[in-house]
Amino acid sequence: MPEIKESVSSWGDHKDYIDSFVALLDAKYAVPGKTLVEIGPDHTYLFAEKLLTAGAKKIHCFSPDTGIPEPANPKIILHRSLFEYNTLRDNSIDGVLAVATLEHMEDVPRVVGVAKRLLKPGGFLFLQGGPIWTGPRGHHAWITTPDGRQMLFLDKSNPFQPWEHLSYESATRPDLEALFKAKGYSASDAAFMTASLLDQWNIRSNLINGLTKQSPTKIIAAVTEIFKGEIEVVRETQLEVAQQTQTSPNEFFDAALASGKYSREDLWTDGLQIYAVKAGVPGRGGISDFFHRLRAKFF
Repeated sequence: MPEIKESVSSWGDHKDYIDSFVALLDAKYAVPGKTLVEIGPDHTYLFAEKLLTAGAKKIHCFSPDTGIPEPANPKIILHRSLFEYNTLRDNSIDGVLAVATLEHMEDVPRVVGVAKRLLKPGGFLFLQGGPIWTGPRGHHAWITTPDGRQMLFLDKSNPFQPWEHLSYESATRPDLEALFKAKGYSASDAAFMTASLLDQWNIRSNLINGLTKQSPTKIIAAVTEIFKGEIEVVRETQLEVAQQTQTSPNEFFDAALASGKYSREDLWTDGLQIYAVKAGVPGRGGISDFFHRLRAKFF
């Protein structure tokens, strides 16, 4: 029977991963003294704390997760919604960041539109996330069985071959159970795994992967349109370079490409990094910013 892993890494085990992005952003945009927005913080505010350690002035964190605790650090401010009851003023933020979050966004253009409005002229946007649905792995759901065993869908314990998930986008519950049993899982494990994917993770909705209906190419085009200029894009992949040179990596890749729904480039894109800068001269926030400063001075 295929092995189900006994444990799943927590955010705390990925400090080097977070450190790498803090160092990258500091080198690219100079973090010290900046007021930043983080979209989708983890429950320990690890990224925000790392940014503050690097010299950031203040971090506004946006998360609709009711389970996330209030931050202990007074320089971290938690907001529950990026769209409603957002008290941040226009042209007031130096940078908007979202690490390991892009794949969860239900409406990327809407998020990017709000980010642009909040940013000062010269302010930067950084979006990162994966796995993306069109890529080799598709999602990073994990399943914990009643006896405590766990299985990840983003490492070698993934029961699906690369791109196989695209062949089962519209699979019924019996289809998925039969698939897992054919892969060697017991009937009880197959039923539990199917229920977890369809009910808990709801992998056909934006809960687990907001990019299910949006290809990387469309996301890139949307950000480019909103920021009205060139953006910098890094397409991440977790597969070996040797695999990427293959014209036909496997039958599931071939089927996805033949469907006409996906480009070859999008099928190889496991994750995305997107960088954009708001046009304008830093320090000149426009009419909206002028009136906010005027009100602050006299009222």
